[in-house]
Amino acid sequence: MSVDIEPKARIDGRSRMPPPLPNLIGAVAGGVCQWFWPWPIGPSPWAIAGAALALAVAVWLIVGATRALAQHRTSADPAHESTALVATGPFAFSRNPIYLALACLHLAIAGFFNSLWIAIALPPAMLAVDRIVVRGEERYLEAVFGRAYLDYCAKVRRWL
Repeated sequence: MSVDIEPKARIDGRSRMPPPLPNLIGAVAGGVCQWFWPWPIGPSPWAIAGAALALAVAVWLIVGATRALAQHRTSADPAHESTALVATGPFAFSRNPIYLALACLHLAIAGFFNSLWIAIALPPAMLAVDRIVVRGEERYLEAVFGRAYLDYCAKVRRWL
């Protein structure tokens, strides 16, 4: 499903915060805690295997989402206007696959550094992404796409 539009009016859909920023802040804060108070996730081989899996999922989500956006000629950058409502690729099962990929990348960093502190920083980081970035984008998309976006929201979950 794709809905191409010509915006009737300019609507500010720009995010007030770069979406990767909460994850970056969380990972750095967790890394600082890890430096002073080491708290490993578990045996290193298991942490690295989990990190590799999380990284593979992140790459799969990012590649699939950017391909779907490119096919519909709309930008992945939340600072740009959306010209199509995309519901193909990873957007068929998550309204926010790129942010989900950032969460997987955050987990991958935690695993590669074997740091429970970095992993613990993920929920607050994603809460910030959800409240500050995603909710604003949802208001923007509803204003631009109207009923089509609401129908999409009824079929596809915000995260998983």
